[in-house]
Amino acid sequence: MMNKEQRNQLLFVLIIIAVPFAIYYMLAQSNFGTRLKVFGPDTVNEKGETVAHTVAPFSFVNQLGDTITQEDVKDKIYIANFFFASCPTVCPKMLTQVMRVQEEFKDNDHFLILSHTVDPRHDSVSVLRRYSHIYNADSSKWYFLTGERKKLYLAARNSYLTDNLEGDGGPTDFIHSQYILLVDPERHIRGFYEGTDPDDIDRLIEETHELMKEFGYEE
Repeated sequence: MMNKEQRNQLLFVLIIIAVPFAIYYMLAQSNFGTRLKVFGPDTVNEKGETVAHTVAPFSFVNQLGDTITQEDVKDKIYIANFFFASCPTVCPKMLTQVMRVQEEFKDNDHFLILSHTVDPRHDSVSVLRRYSHIYNADSSKWYFLTGERKKLYLAARNSYLTDNLEGDGGPTDFIHSQYILLVDPERHIRGFYEGTDPDDIDRLIEETHELMKEFGYEE
């Protein structure tokens, strides 16, 4: 039977052993709790495995006339939104907020912005180039994209989940979304934000930094 001094010594040893484990547990719980969720419906691949929703492969043209595909966002974190150059109200407010995001991550090589037009008949390459100058867009980091109308609308609905209404991208179809999406290097959607709300853009910036840390792009 242990005396009081021996019991105290044993208790001290147990505390010394337990403290590092307790600290590790709290840190692990903290990291898990702040990890951004993945949005979108799960799907089953050809192997029968359940996988998270992923932005589908794409091919559009930017304001410089360059073709932009999923390869250009490989290993990148990016935000995506949809607009049209003749929009007089919501789009200018949203893109003004996107300027803030561009400024925050202007020196980060792992960050891009993809702004897709929903009016490709009007928003040609030359129109988008002029339009991008209004927002001081860095053409190496902020792409204003155009392409086939049906492909743009398919991307908006099926990849980026910005519109839950049915449509085929035809002449009478129209999408007008003020939401900005955060996409990780695996092309999973990790956040939705109200593009005209400065507070929500603050949240976007904060959560982009969190995602950068998750993928080892920031300390």
